[in-house]
Amino acid sequence: MPESGKGYILDGIKNPAIYAEQKLKLLFVLSEGYDKAIWPFINIEVEEQYPIERKKKIFSSHWKSRTMKNVLKLSFNLLNASNMTEYQQTNSIFNKEKGFETLQKIAWINVKKSSNRQSEQDNNLIYNTAKQNKDILELQIEAIKPDLILLCGNSVISAFVDSQILGAKFGSKKQILQKINDKNVICLYHPAARPNKLKQKRWDEIKIFETIKNNFSF
Repeated sequence: MPESGKGYILDGIKNPAIYAEQKLKLLFVLSEGYDKAIWPFINIEVEEQYPIERKKKIFSSHWKSRTMKNVLKLSFNLLNASNMTEYQQTNSIFNKEKGFETLQKIAWINVKKSSNRQSEQDNNLIYNTAKQNKDILELQIEAIKPDLILLCGNSVISAFVDSQILGAKFGSKKQILQKINDKNVICLYHPAARPNKLKQKRWDEIKIFETIKNNFSF
């Protein structure tokens, strides 16, 4: 592992059996995990011994995370709604309990594997580390076998483009569904991205949902 830090974030598929049952297998690729305790699927071997209520308590303590909530809400709607009419229905019932259930159905990897508060949100480091971890990321993607890869954040997207992690160069324009070899990929702003100075949404869930549903059959 070409990184140094205070421990490594274990990422991937939270629940392989449930993930395998999904008609749409989603893989989110993000920059980094800030803390070894922040995600409920961290430290998998220990957590699998926890009773379900303990897992839900861990999940609840981090429910306010903008990244977590936006990823899980988009995933819930993609997995349960086929069109905008259904989206309005599913979106209205999304809550913490639905979020916990959805977490079991998706896959998630970070390009920066180490946990180190002193270097978090360092875009240059994220970019360079993603390129260094090219082989690891390629192996993870092949093992997870997603139907759709969602690359989140400029540093992640740039590293994937420049190092050809997916095997070919592709456009980095946001919210355009692309077919790269046999992989479906969409580039997105980071889920925690807030509106720009013109108050334009950057993480626009409705636009993302419509783009995927209108251009991708499953």
